[in-house]
Amino acid sequence: MGEPLTGHTRWVGAVCPVPGGPGGRTLLATGSGDATVRLWDPATGISVGEPLRGHTGWVVAVCAVPGPDGRTLLGTAGEDATVRLWDPATGEELIRLVTGAPLTTICAHTSAPDTGSFLAFGGAAGVAVLDLTVPRAPTPCHRKPSSGSPCGTSGSCWPGPGTTGRPRSRSVR
Repeated sequence: MGEPLTGHTRWVGAVCPVPGGPGGRTLLATGSGDATVRLWDPATGISVGEPLRGHTGWVVAVCAVPGPDGRTLLGTAGEDATVRLWDPATGEELIRLVTGAPLTTICAHTSAPDTGSFLAFGGAAGVAVLDLTVPRAPTPCHRKPSSGSPCGTSGSCWPGPGTTGRPRSRSVR
């Protein structure tokens, strides 16, 4: 076992593998009480890129999310009642969804291209499912207001409410 990964200023409560890092390597993502997410190269123990900032409280869950164009994205959930979708290659926040209640978990699922993908997240208030099915034709993007161009410089979009990406609540107690 190597040295501990250092960089977070509070406890780490979430960790997951993130395939598709530089050189095709799998990175580790960690979420912490310092309200940041960090990416790590597990072979070297070195932090990759800048911390992902945006959450205002504990980042309690992280998961790899298969993206619309084969890239791997990163989903995070926090006690600040937000779900965020990040591009780990650029550090850009692609989606911010305010849920209204603190979250404790997040997971992604992708099945065959024609049957869809989803991001599920939840906490004490229940579970919600966000449909991530990507339409075949280009659609408007729905992203945080400060992001400028809706599709950024990469030209890739993630569909939002009104196209696909509609939350479907599932009450689970």
